[in-house]
Amino acid sequence: MKKIAIFLFLSFAFSNPPLAVAGSNDLTQYTVGTDGVLAAMSIASVAAGINSRSVTVDPSGQYAYVANKGSNNISQYSIGTDGALKAMPIAAVAAGRNPCSVTIDPSGQYAYVANEGSNNISQYSIGTDGTLTTMSIATVAAGNNPHSVTVTFGSSGQEYVYVANTGSNNISQYTIGAGGALTAMSIPTVAAGRSPYSVTVDPSGRYAYVANYGSNYVLQYNIDAGGALVPITSATKVAADTTPRSAKQPVN
Repeated sequence: MKKIAIFLFLSFAFSNPPLAVAGSNDLTQYTVGTDGVLAAMSIASVAAGINSRSVTVDPSGQYAYVANKGSNNISQYSIGTDGALKAMPIAAVAAGRNPCSVTIDPSGQYAYVANEGSNNISQYSIGTDGTLTTMSIATVAAGNNPHSVTVTFGSSGQEYVYVANTGSNNISQYTIGAGGALTAMSIPTVAAGRSPYSVTVDPSGRYAYVANYGSNYVLQYNIDAGGALVPITSATKVAADTTPRSAKQPVN
């Protein structure tokens, strides 16, 4: 049976895994013991931007990125061999208004940021040193108040991006082009519940799940051959506790 793990503002790196937790204006960092127990690092926290909301780690485990909702930017870090974060020489890059979520594509070449206040997605290429560079087309339109963004490989090897739009009660869906730029699918959005807060995809790339903050359930979708979300007819939704905010797959 597949399991969905629920995390809020947590991200693992992939070797000897450290754990980073986004706080108000900083990141708290831990090592993870063989028994799963967390231990604070000798440098317990590193500075981020204002009102840091989301942290993610690139597939290589060498770089980390933080969406700072209050300062409208993305902090970027290298990850040392001991798991500690170090701000890059260019410590932050501009995003849209009120960025809430940042994700990296599976190839580690592109980054995408959901900007809740400007109703769009910022898109970046990632350099060999991990630094983010805004693409020539800096943003693509999303729904109202996009709060969460995720990316996955489909069964054909094509990459897809999904965005939970809290204000318009739907999920935007995109394909990723050869240069990393997003293109809205022919059906650009699919309905969700009330105030969808987070979207995630299972490791096989076949299923997607959406936590609906305003309707207290998780919606379930198949991902078709073209990457479009299709509600699972046998069980479109499952009940959750009050105001569910996040659904995440565990790191393999």
